[in-house]
Amino acid sequence: MTKIAIVGGGLAGSCLAKLISESGENFHWYFDDKTSASHISSGILNPVTGRRYALAWKYDELITVAKEFYGEFIEPIRLEKHFSPFKDESSMDEVIRGKEKYLSKIDDEWINVNESFQLRTNEFIHFIKWRNKEENRVISKEFQHKELKFKENKWYYQDQTYDKVIFAEGIQVKHNPFFNHLPFKPNRGEALLIDIPINQPNSVKKHGKFICPFGEKFWVGSSFDNVDFEAPLHTEKAKQDIMDAIPNLVGHSEYNISDHLGAIRSTTPDRRPIVGEHLIHKGLYIFNGFGTKGTSLIPWCAHQLINFIYDSTILPIDIDIKRL
Repeated sequence: MTKIAIVGGGLAGSCLAKLISESGENFHWYFDDKTSASHISSGILNPVTGRRYALAWKYDELITVAKEFYGEFIEPIRLEKHFSPFKDESSMDEVIRGKEKYLSKIDDEWINVNESFQLRTNEFIHFIKWRNKEENRVISKEFQHKELKFKENKWYYQDQTYDKVIFAEGIQVKHNPFFNHLPFKPNRGEALLIDIPINQPNSVKKHGKFICPFGEKFWVGSSFDNVDFEAPLHTEKAKQDIMDAIPNLVGHSEYNISDHLGAIRSTTPDRRPIVGEHLIHKGLYIFNGFGTKGTSLIPWCAHQLINFIYDSTILPIDIDIKRL
């Protein structure tokens, strides 16, 4: 039986752990208590992106896999987006034309985005971690890359031996000597958690920023700032930008800000994940670069990687490390 190590405790690592545990294969899962971008994600999956309402890549296929994969942790939402033309280039009717499956007009200012969902991301991650802790598969400490050694077609780490090691570390890839040469781009995302005692929104809305349920609170965000790896997680500028958007999202409802969230996402130049086996160090794999669309991308990509590892299927070129 193949023995695998998974490194990384965010949504990417959790999805890999779910698939491998369900296959009955032997594995260990390494992660520490650091907050990743996954833990503060809104968990929204929707079929359009940007002010031009471009259709998201492979959305029909991705959402079909995601709904089955996440199960009880994902649910449909009503998503309303305030319409503003991109540089006055298009009308609402022009934007909707040809995309009627996904977009419908509410009034002259708002568009309904159909086929949208929200994942209770933290609940899903915590459930997968709890289930694997029960099976003694979790090693809750920081992975020390320098202690990973190769000998006789095996990877040795401390007192363990593995056939394969999958790195799903998000932005912590910067510390990984095997994969930190890849063109990952750090991107900072910030959001605010707010309490709304009465007259709470009954839909997910976007007007400059998103507002959506987040546990017992509401999540408002987020920012998208290209930064360096050592940038601070919180800025007053992003906080103010989000605060300026709140009145458009809650109307006259009173609210209180309870927390300011921040994390660094791992993105790529072509906005596609980087998945596959190291070209020199056989048995080492990367599963990273999911950016802001990770919630929809990761289940489908996890299936692709696991099939590649166990069944030698070919990875789609759009996500294959070899494209780089």
